[in-house]
Amino acid sequence: MKRLSGLLIAFLFAIGLTPILQPVVAGAQAICAPVALVPFRGSGEPSIGATKYASVETKGWEGPTLTKLLKSLYSEHPELASTPIIEVGEAYKAVKVDQIAEIGSPFLADSPVYKSAWTGASAALKAMSDFRYASGGRGCLTTKFVLVGYSQGAMAAREVAQLQPSLVGGVYGVGDPWQQANATGVTGDGRGGTGVFRAKGVGVGAKKDAFYGLDFPKHSLCHAKDPVCDFFGAAPGFDSGPHTNYFNGAEASSEATALANIVSRYSSTPPAATKALNVSFVVDTTGSMSPYIGDARANIEAISQNVLRTSPNSKFSLVEYKDYGDPFIAQTVVPLTSDSAALANGIQGLTASGGGDYPESLFSGVVEGVRTLQGTTGTSAVVILRDAPPHDPEPWSGLSNNSVQRILLGIDPVPSADALTASGIAARFAPTDDREQGPDVGASTSPGEVAPPVTSSARLTNEPATLPSTILYDVNAAGAGSDVVGSIVDATGGRSFGIGSPQEVTTSILEAVDDASEAPVAKLGIPSIVTAGSEAVIAGIDSSGQSPLQFEFDFESDGTVDATNEDGIGAVTFASPGQYTVTLTVRDPRGRTSVTSAVVAVSAVEDYPIDESPESPNGPEAPSFGSSGSSNGGFNFGF
Repeated sequence: MKRLSGLLIAFLFAIGLTPILQPVVAGAQAICAPVALVPFRGSGEPSIGATKYASVETKGWEGPTLTKLLKSLYSEHPELASTPIIEVGEAYKAVKVDQIAEIGSPFLADSPVYKSAWTGASAALKAMSDFRYASGGRGCLTTKFVLVGYSQGAMAAREVAQLQPSLVGGVYGVGDPWQQANATGVTGDGRGGTGVFRAKGVGVGAKKDAFYGLDFPKHSLCHAKDPVCDFFGAAPGFDSGPHTNYFNGAEASSEATALANIVSRYSSTPPAATKALNVSFVVDTTGSMSPYIGDARANIEAISQNVLRTSPNSKFSLVEYKDYGDPFIAQTVVPLTSDSAALANGIQGLTASGGGDYPESLFSGVVEGVRTLQGTTGTSAVVILRDAPPHDPEPWSGLSNNSVQRILLGIDPVPSADALTASGIAARFAPTDDREQGPDVGASTSPGEVAPPVTSSARLTNEPATLPSTILYDVNAAGAGSDVVGSIVDATGGRSFGIGSPQEVTTSILEAVDDASEAPVAKLGIPSIVTAGSEAVIAGIDSSGQSPLQFEFDFESDGTVDATNEDGIGAVTFASPGQYTVTLTVRDPRGRTSVTSAVVAVSAVEDYPIDESPESPNGPEAPSFGSSGSSNGGFNFGF
């Protein structure tokens, strides 16, 4: 099925025709869905084999406990019948609890259950990555994932949620070993209980409890005296009954409704894209541009509204440029703004005048456009509207094909405005011929005055980018696309749009902006706890762009790529404690890149010991709701 463009989808929503989402089954993704379930089975639970929930089929890796919940969800809530289930699979070990091994683990990093939960988190991230990127295009990038975890699986679900929170539509947990008493979303007779890992893991509470402050719905069910989520309230000697009897009888139906309430937040309408797109429109306003500016003037508000509809966080700026000898070389007309009316007013005020010889001060205009985008996050793009080639180099600014390309690629900083302005003022008073350019002057000018064509699109340098990059788009008339600008466009991953008439301006600008919205944006997720000598999962699956994306991880930001893959999951073991800066570069099939970095605080293993005989925070005589307050001295990690 051919992918609908972002603009077409926006148009369908605008006129009230919602695109139909086809039913999706696990392992047979037909089209991306607005929400998907990711279940994590409990300790020691196997696959139950092929299982069907309404129109969704799985291989049973959700395990026997969550199957009871999901059967009720799909049978009692037919409106959710096509909600896909993303299976974590056998890569998640879900190890059976070995109490002797747990007792013999003096530190959190040594716990077999804790390590197994991380295999689940890693496996889930890879499955989610496949769902987001495998179908190509950006359709899956709006899918929200509702994570459903039982026991050890609740630990894995929480790790994923803390690592990539913006992808998560909600977390449903049951028998959570990290439970904080009476925290947001915790429910059931054991809601006042403390999870076994939180009770025994010294110093980890603040790290793991940050989960409750994340901005998505949370629901966590705990039975009273469940030794896993109500550790201090559990009966001495380990009574596993309260932990193994979830979703029996009426509880399955009521809990399915609780889960349905989370899923329904996203199931009817795909969430709006939140990717930030920053666009500077750079317009040649010399005399011959009058008809082209007229078309943009007539349609600029529609252009900006279309962009804001598909990318609500987008901003725009407007820059005009002329040539030396004119009243100015390049200037900002509208600073970066999300106000489409301000952009429209700026376009309305543009006047086509000046010019003279065929080439214009295009490079100065591009650099001014980049300057307006500085300090932004997300994708940055400059869209040129022109009918003449640039001076290469510009004798008054020194800007050239090479220097402009380096600025756009983020290798060199933007030159100061004062420096370029001073050069422009000096050039303005240089003796010149009559510089007024009539509306019919253009491609017939002598070829000797045009910058030579460039046939190679190769990047002029292999130096790494240290600054944010900007994509260049070129909407050009009168054959201007054959000049040197084409090489810069190619190097930055943009596109050139040759137009034969003013009526093609709006369509070309819309195509350029739509293309820019698909450029890669790199995002990193860092675990809340990383210990020296233990493998850590660094996630980049919240990154966006056209598939297949290539992810390049530099775990020490030393300029060396340590891992490259297409799933966005980086595994690294830091040998010693300290602060490490991890850099992620995301590259799309056209060579467009986005770079981001994050600091990883690596702790010593000894920083997180396990206390085998923790004391209840309420004291033995002052139990909280759902906790008997018994010392539970004979119980050790039995789940």
